[in-house]
Amino acid sequence: MLHVGDDLEKDYLAARAVGMHALLFDPDGKAADAAAERGVPASDVIRSLAEVPSRIDELLGAAV
Repeated sequence: MLHVGDDLEKDYLAARAVGMHALLFDPDGKAADAAAERGVPASDVIRSLAEVPSRIDELLGAAV
């Protein structure tokens, strides 16, 4: 399961809290600093939804 959302608390951190994979959608780069302060890996912050398919491939590769 992969959750993609644009709210650090309600989307990313909530999904991670229940054990889901998550990506923080930050098209303007405005959430990057707050995300980093909360321990979000930079690789979990995406700037474009076009990045999602490759991230899914990475997760599937890691799960196999």
